[in-house]
Amino acid sequence: MISGLMNKFKDIKDSFFGIVTAFYVILSFDVFCLSWQNIIDINLNGLVYPMYLWLITYLLLFNQFYPVENSIRPKRKLISLNLIIFFVGFLIGIFVNNGIFSFWLFRFLFRHLFSWWTIGSLFIYLIQKRKAWQQHSELHCRDSKFEAVRIVAILMIILSHFSLYAQSWRLKSSLSVFGLIGTKIFLPFGAIGVALFVLITSYFESGRNYSYQKSISKFIRIWVETVFYTSTIFFLYLVFDRSQIGLKVLLKSFFPFSTAEYWFVTAFMMLVLLLPFINAMIANISQKKFIILILISLFFCDVLPIIRTTTASSTVGLGEIITTYLLGAFIKKYDFKIKKILAILVCLFSLVLIYLSEVGISLFLGQQHGGNITSGILPLFVAVSIFLLVRDLKARKSLFINFVASTVFAAYLITENELVREFLWHSLALKKISNVWMADLLGGILIFFGIFVFVFVVDIIRQSIFKYTRLDDLIDDLVKFISGKSQQVLNWFLGATHLT
Repeated sequence: MISGLMNKFKDIKDSFFGIVTAFYVILSFDVFCLSWQNIIDINLNGLVYPMYLWLITYLLLFNQFYPVENSIRPKRKLISLNLIIFFVGFLIGIFVNNGIFSFWLFRFLFRHLFSWWTIGSLFIYLIQKRKAWQQHSELHCRDSKFEAVRIVAILMIILSHFSLYAQSWRLKSSLSVFGLIGTKIFLPFGAIGVALFVLITSYFESGRNYSYQKSISKFIRIWVETVFYTSTIFFLYLVFDRSQIGLKVLLKSFFPFSTAEYWFVTAFMMLVLLLPFINAMIANISQKKFIILILISLFFCDVLPIIRTTTASSTVGLGEIITTYLLGAFIKKYDFKIKKILAILVCLFSLVLIYLSEVGISLFLGQQHGGNITSGILPLFVAVSIFLLVRDLKARKSLFINFVASTVFAAYLITENELVREFLWHSLALKKISNVWMADLLGGILIFFGIFVFVFVVDIIRQSIFKYTRLDDLIDDLVKFISGKSQQVLNWFLGATHLT
């Protein structure tokens, strides 16, 4: 009885905490919308209703009325109710936002009452979710320092897109040296982030006996997540902005791998398919031959592309990804280490050299040149230095960091989508801010606190959909089927060609 009362008191305490926090968050968000309305070219208030209603649907129905620990297999009626309320609420939100329901009391109640309710439930959900995280063995076994680097890597990629897409308009005007650096300040972060992401993958995967079945399974899981986001975004634009829809967009949305909608995803999926062979080679190659292989790969895939010799790989491509993977595997296999001060100096020197080279090329050839130097060997040196510094840190276990890291890949998929890209970076161009350094600061804040938080919530929903629909089980069955058929075809080929 005492235990039951204590649990009830804990629920009340968590709910009170959620409501109080909700009040603070909503007031902050409203002030944020009002303060930034004249700074960026997007109606922030237009984000309020769809976001709140989306959260209400998932967080309240699935996690308030149906507790977390019992919601692994929710009833079909609850799912149906969830979908109905979501679509009805989403439409109401659009009507309110467009002034169709103009009665001030309704607008006030709709915005603030649902806001407090939703955000309060979000915090309650996060508190309750800790129990589920603590039971998740995969999240337990991951070293959080590497997962934190994975988060930073994706953030760096998105920041590079901010400089590439949102701030490139500044290059059309005459800029000082400091203005030029400010406009391109985040450009090298893209290649550094990609290299960090691949280095982490290599460090954990290269020492394993990677089976074909596991390779196919990982390939399909990445493909399914990618298609989920590309197709969802396609249908949203089909409903709300058909002017952007065409045959090319349709093909890229449903065949993102074949059409190279995302160069990094395509190259990474190719790498995943090659892992059984690459890992087998790594396990049997001598240290001397391994070093020679890495040097050759670095020259062809990370040095020559800088001068536009792209036969082996462009500044973005499979060759660069494989080279980075080999570097990570070498670090893991031979426990490669350098002194901390040397790693810091290499990192800083490479960054300084990147910016000096970029500015020099831009001033000599024109402000819109110099992009190739932000990829290739120098950003790779920066990434390896950061990775070596992080690897030598003390191991940490944070379920929250590990859980957030499992959602960040979606940030790349959403922000780099062809349909989202133009709208997003046009909205964050910050043309009303003349000081480029202030624009960089505000852009970084918006990306971290806006895009990352939004994507975190969206990918929680995506993961739950995959779990509740048992999509993971379907993928496992599909992998077994493909593996079995592939083995049959291979056996037939070997028998037909007398190679056995």
